[in-house]
Amino acid sequence: MSMIYNLLRVSPSELNSYLENSDLLFDRIYQSEDEDPAQIDLDKAWDGIHCLLTGTHLFNSQNEDEDVWYTPFSLIMFPGNDGQLIDKNQNMGIGFPAHYQTAEQVTRAAALLATVNLRERYQHVGSEALSQSYPFEIAGQWLESEDLPYLEYYFEQMQQFFACAAENGEAVISYIN
Repeated sequence: MSMIYNLLRVSPSELNSYLENSDLLFDRIYQSEDEDPAQIDLDKAWDGIHCLLTGTHLFNSQNEDEDVWYTPFSLIMFPGNDGQLIDKNQNMGIGFPAHYQTAEQVTRAAALLATVNLRERYQHVGSEALSQSYPFEIAGQWLESEDLPYLEYYFEQMQQFFACAAENGEAVISYIN
């Protein structure tokens, strides 16, 4: 099963409309045949990126430290862990609801993400931690140190996405499908 992480830039008024009626968000994502220029996906790189940012992977069964869910970087990727869900009962594709960040939170997130050099984080976290924690296969192989450019590419996309959203005063919705 592929678990693809998606980000969608929305105006504050659009966010409010989705919070009032989550079906509107679902329809925007799944009913349109056109590619949405306000949306990107991080492919399967999201968990590796999260691991490099936080030092651990979310679904590591050996990770008993619940605080990993509430670190600044984890809350950038999964603000729903702090209660910011569009609709806790809405399945966005693999059983999880969509998360959101307000425009103000996006501005702070963009500033924090801009300070990160993923290669330096990789050197800090180490390839062993990444390869042991990364649960998904990429092109039939488990993630290894040679896959760092793959993670860097998607992280740069994420940094640019948040910078653009912050510049435009937009909120961000994230979901996995």
